[in-house]
Amino acid sequence: MVVVISFLILAVSYGIRGAFSVFFVVFLEEFGRSRSSTAGIFTLCYVIWAVVSPLVGTVVDRWGVRLTFLTGGVFLLLGLVLTSLVTEFWQIFLFFGGFFSLGLALLDVIPVTSYVDQWHVRSKGKAFGLAFSGRGIGHVLMLPFSQYLISLVGWRHSFRILGGLFFGIIFFLCLGVRARNGASIAGSNQKQTSDAADSSVTTGQALRTLHFWRLFTLRFFTSYGVYAVSVHLVAFLTDIGHSRLYGATVTGLIGLLGFGGAIILGYLSDHLGRGRAMIIGFIFSSLGVACLLLAHAFPWQGVIVLFLFFFGMGYGARGPIFAALASDLFSGRSLGRIYGLITLGVGLGEAAGPWMAGYLFDQTGNYLMSFLSVLVSFAISVALTVGIEKKESKPAAANA
Repeated sequence: MVVVISFLILAVSYGIRGAFSVFFVVFLEEFGRSRSSTAGIFTLCYVIWAVVSPLVGTVVDRWGVRLTFLTGGVFLLLGLVLTSLVTEFWQIFLFFGGFFSLGLALLDVIPVTSYVDQWHVRSKGKAFGLAFSGRGIGHVLMLPFSQYLISLVGWRHSFRILGGLFFGIIFFLCLGVRARNGASIAGSNQKQTSDAADSSVTTGQALRTLHFWRLFTLRFFTSYGVYAVSVHLVAFLTDIGHSRLYGATVTGLIGLLGFGGAIILGYLSDHLGRGRAMIIGFIFSSLGVACLLLAHAFPWQGVIVLFLFFFGMGYGARGPIFAALASDLFSGRSLGRIYGLITLGVGLGEAAGPWMAGYLFDQTGNYLMSFLSVLVSFAISVALTVGIEKKESKPAAANA
């Protein structure tokens, strides 16, 4: 049940995040701004999400998963409904970039990681892989659905419908959230510790380890590459002659393959090691971006299919492995806070990637340099991954 709830929460959260590429085109047309300016909306979302991520970890550790999820649903509803009422471009930054991004932060991998960690000690890669595969299913369902809904009733009514729908799903799921061994849901993380070797690592101790900063930097460069592609993908495919619905469908299908990649590589990480499984994911993602570079000159259907396979398999693979690795290294009552601090790197990468891709497009008139920068980010990620599983001696105790 824990994995099912986590799966569905991430399906909602990442489904709506995946639809950013659809919303990007809508906002471009509605307000007529440059691609870098419009991408700034999503950059602000990711910056706010990154800044509040450590606080989300603290909220989870102190008040529990149920309240965190429910509050996230409220902010998600407010953000979408208020955005549907905007009349000026700057108002999108306030409502979509503000309220909506807070909702995403509270429905993201930090509370899910803490929730799954409470219940699963062995086969963490498999458990996280199954839970995180919800992100891929969310993409598959949400992108074409949101594009269809927008074409049917317009983007403003679509935002209101989506806000109500997602809040209802989240509220229903929260009814099923339970703490382990009958402990109270609020603050249950404080009472539950893993049998893993590093269960007693505090936040202060984690911050003094090389592992923490390697994970932080690795998450930045990984997120830069993934979101530089995903936010601009519908616009890119439209530029080379495809319809918006085609672009939304392709972007959604990435999630379907990500579903398989999350399960397969999450399972392999329990047997091959976390680092090796992540490197396989980076190789797949890089091959996918290479196909996009080829599509600049040869926008053939076969090239797009190859992109789908490679990028999709890599897309969903790293999240569960990151979570399993963080749980291996820092499992215990402070995991939510520690993982929240690591996730700050994710938000900064997600903020930088879409904006830089838009800026490079505005300067050059195409996405060639944008996609090359993604390949560089994945190469750096591979270098940071090598040897990351080697454990350090535990730092001296200090106040967290």
